[in-house]
Amino acid sequence: MTSINSELIIDPKIFRENISLLKNKLNNSSKFMAVIKSDAYGHHLEHIVKDIEDLSDGFGVVRIDEALKIRELSNKKILLMQGVYSKEDLDISIQNKFDLVVHNLDQFQILKEGNHYEGLWFKLNTGMNRLGFGIDEFLKIYEEYLADDSLKRVGKKLRFQFEVIKNLNKKITPKEIINSRKQFRSSLIVRNIYSEVLNIIQPIVIKKLKSNKNTQSKILLNDALLTSIAGISAAMKNTG
Repeated sequence: MTSINSELIIDPKIFRENISLLKNKLNNSSKFMAVIKSDAYGHHLEHIVKDIEDLSDGFGVVRIDEALKIRELSNKKILLMQGVYSKEDLDISIQNKFDLVVHNLDQFQILKEGNHYEGLWFKLNTGMNRLGFGIDEFLKIYEEYLADDSLKRVGKKLRFQFEVIKNLNKKITPKEIINSRKQFRSSLIVRNIYSEVLNIIQPIVIKKLKSNKNTQSKILLNDALLTSIAGISAAMKNTG
């Protein structure tokens, strides 16, 4: 009786060729991070790190034990994508210079108690409602703990001026219009799930268009810009 066996053969040369191909399409200022969580997706983490360490600018993993394995092999940036859930995890991360993803207030509380605000990547909830901070929640944290003091004073002044204008608007606007605005706002919430992402992408693409000298890249970036404009336009049409 013959049994069928499966065999997976990993060729480091192909990994390297794929990474080089991707990096050739990036601006010189862009960095390449290899996300190799879950034991490099079953490809044996230690081997993969050794094979691509010279090509990658950093590594992303979920578990802290994997991050520690990589630190034994590389001094490059390591992003701990699950973040930390205890003071012990934070101490280990600081000692090994891990960057940390922050998903929620409980994790940020650990960072705050440890007075650690460097190398943080905040996960924002842009509408999928899985993980991450709400936009207002993040902005409050940023202003209170991460922003420059001079910017905090400017923000305080702008918010005061905004509240004055908002209260004045309520006084002079008829109630019928205010009620109709509430109905209109519900449709905007649906629109914002995808239009806000396009509004974020658009200035990034414009900045790259201005700095990029490569003709082919400019063609692709221009297509991306026109696509974002069309997407925002469609969103506005759908909601009036």
